[in-house]
Amino acid sequence: MPMWKSILCGINSRPGCIEAVRLAARLARDQSATLVLLHVEKETGGEALLAPPPAMVAAREDHTARLSGLASDVRGEAVRTEYATGDPAAGIVDFVRKAGCDLIVLGSHAHNRATLALTSVVGKVLAHAPCPVIVVPSGMEDLQPDFPGQVA
Repeated sequence: MPMWKSILCGINSRPGCIEAVRLAARLARDQSATLVLLHVEKETGGEALLAPPPAMVAAREDHTARLSGLASDVRGEAVRTEYATGDPAAGIVDFVRKAGCDLIVLGSHAHNRATLALTSVVGKVLAHAPCPVIVVPSGMEDLQPDFPGQVA
């Protein structure tokens, strides 16, 4: 019996989230679980003058499409991508509760435990998550696969 039926992987524009996407996709494949990639963009205050420039929006959409393609390749089938605005940690926790996900996978960019606990999105999600959270430390994307054909 699979441990997880629905996995959420939080994504952002930092390169470190690539390994989190790979891990989430492998877990989804191995557990025959659904996989959702979620990007939560901080609100800019709602004013049109503060809206991100079109080039920035296009770059974010391109990055999300690349991550979705990577996850689909590893998972072996298409994955769902979602986008929300607001506080990233609250957005992730709210989405997980509403969608009934039973695992969260996040990449971490924290350099020490205090930063992780006090200031990071990961720390806030850990404090409020209704399900298990796997945290993938930054720097793992540079690791080489252990054997040919393995996704690093």
